Amino acid sequence: MYKKVLILLMIILICGTVFPQEDLEDLSLKELLDVDVVSQTQKALRINQAPSVIRVITSDEIQRKGYRSVGEAIMSIPGIYTYFDGVNYIVNVRGITGGMRGNNRIINVTINNQPVAFSYNGGNFLGPELIPIEAVQRIEVVLGPGSTLYGADPFMGIVNIVTKTGDDFDGGNLSIALGTENSNDMSFGLNGAVGQKLQHFEYMASVSGFGLDRTGLKIPETSIHYVGGESKNDVAHPYSFFTKLSYAPKNIGKFTIDGSFQYLDTYGEFADWGILTHKNRISLNNYFGRLSYEKNIAGNIYTTANVSVSGGGPNSSDELDYGSDVFTVHRDMGFLDLNFKGQIEYSPSGKINVAAGTKFLSQNFNLGNLWYIYNQDFGEHSSGDSVTLQSAVGDTSFSNMGIYTQLIYKPSERISFTQGLIFSHHSIYGDFYNIRFGTVYKFTDEAHCKFLFGTSFNPPAPEQLFAQPMFSGDAVGNPNLVPEESKNFDIEITPSNTEDFGASFDVFYNSVTYKIGYVYRDGMFGVENFDPVEIMGGEAMIRWNFKNLSTQWNVSYQYTKIPNDSTSDSLFEYNYVPSEIFEYPTLMSYSSFSYIIPNVKIGFSFEQRYVGKRSASQSNIALNGGEKYELPAYQILNLNVFTKRLKLFPFGKTKFSLSIRNLTDEEYIEPGHNGIDIPGMRRTVYFQFSHSF
Repeated sequence: MYKKVLILLMIILICGTVFPQEDLEDLSLKELLDVDVVSQTQKALRINQAPSVIRVITSDEIQRKGYRSVGEAIMSIPGIYTYFDGVNYIVNVRGITGGMRGNNRIINVTINNQPVAFSYNGGNFLGPELIPIEAVQRIEVVLGPGSTLYGADPFMGIVNIVTKTGDDFDGGNLSIALGTENSNDMSFGLNGAVGQKLQHFEYMASVSGFGLDRTGLKIPETSIHYVGGESKNDVAHPYSFFTKLSYAPKNIGKFTIDGSFQYLDTYGEFADWGILTHKNRISLNNYFGRLSYEKNIAGNIYTTANVSVSGGGPNSSDELDYGSDVFTVHRDMGFLDLNFKGQIEYSPSGKINVAAGTKFLSQNFNLGNLWYIYNQDFGEHSSGDSVTLQSAVGDTSFSNMGIYTQLIYKPSERISFTQGLIFSHHSIYGDFYNIRFGTVYKFTDEAHCKFLFGTSFNPPAPEQLFAQPMFSGDAVGNPNLVPEESKNFDIEITPSNTEDFGASFDVFYNSVTYKIGYVYRDGMFGVENFDPVEIMGGEAMIRWNFKNLSTQWNVSYQYTKIPNDSTSDSLFEYNYVPSEIFEYPTLMSYSSFSYIIPNVKIGFSFEQRYVGKRSASQSNIALNGGEKYELPAYQILNLNVFTKRLKLFPFGKTKFSLSIRNLTDEEYIEPGHNGIDIPGMRRTVYFQFSHSF
């Protein structure tokens, strides 16, 4: 029955293209590579002027390729290894992985430059729960440290989501998706957005919700334990909401209020603490609200200021099960952050731009406790009773104050220099200085090169400091951790950036010290600072446009060097084993091919992604008796067929799309922990109807 429905929907998609319609405003290659970005200088600059290695994914590309989340979209970025672990999309950057329970701490995810981390563990959501995909104007990915403007957290990179404005919608949009995950039970998605620009007022709001069922994924044969075990009740219901209102009266400045609510609700069948218990339900909320003000004074002085409140914690349905028949565990924890930032920017001439600012972050954490909820009568306890077997750690507070400056000097049209410095004072870890230097040289209007250097730091998250074990052998926090630090060198060369062709090549060197991660040692997990590690590599990206055809190809290579190499094959004989040497592929590549058929007004986009061999995780190799093993390379093919806007109804315009991810239903493996490797997502099929009005 389900296949018949898909065939009928496909017929509707194809036949619908005979109706009168309009072309989309597709970005040309040159426009894409020259789009304004704000992630690195926090002022609008063309990519070829920005002093950073930055990649952009536009809303047009998101629609053409059928991406349903930010996590899916950034899989196309060279230098980033992204995979889905059954709960969230996990991002690893240029040889550095988050490791077990890393939660994307190594990057800073922002919405319009507002950090949206779940501060208790420093993690970042990247699935549909992060933001409605209809609200995304573009995704800016910065590779390398960003502490000189953001302070802590942008350790290895930044993912900044720039949202659409009310003017982009000028009405509303509704999208309904119906399909299947893992070629199994029915799944669905809903996205809605409204927005409009009036004389001095502009607003937009967007909401999304999904019902996903991934039941039936099997633990791979490479795993140490549970081989062949199958996920059950593997469902998720992520929701997200974003809104923005702006008021810009003449000669007064611009006031903006924006906010986001993220709701993650998913079963974690492959969670390291409770594998295939079928009752692990991870349910968290995360939110922020912000008030911003900006004003241009006298034409060459620009001021901005904002204050924000963010918070989060577990929902009432959050319930962790590590395999006990007697009880499950509910987490009692949360956080509340207050963030203030002010900046003034002065441009005395077209050659010089100076910015100075301050930021203050106050974080309050409820470290709470673990509550054990009885599922049956046991001893003196009745079913439904809640008890705690540990003493509460209590509440704690962190604060981080920073003062920063940035100078952009452009002595000629050919060359520009950027220098940035930030002084940060952390209430626990003391003073830190971080710097950034960039030089951009334009050979011609279509060719340039960049020379970049930057440093960053990232303090431990409360979970890493104070984690309480749910059971014997579970991870224990380490209050003696110190902040992790990194240095990064980059050389990027773009020999061509024309209307029809663009190419970019980059080589990098990263030095990371005190990297934080979980390590399996002596039968239990602990959190430790790792020894220094050095990573070298390169990335290449080529784009080509010809009439209705557009193609993209990129490749990345990295080599990790451990200063004190050991020739032993046993982890137990290593003096220390930093987990950065695990889980990251040496070679990756990505290519895409998009074509819009003339006259018929239907298009398709085809993607190929190759991920090379990766070592298994540190814990899995340790549980394998210290014997190293690798996860095999794999290749995934994706197809998205779409129409342009169709005039099917008296009001508004309609689009259809059919997205198939993992077209060949490839069985592949991703890194797992505590004895299992994670099965990759099988074939995913969605038919989507979108109507704008």
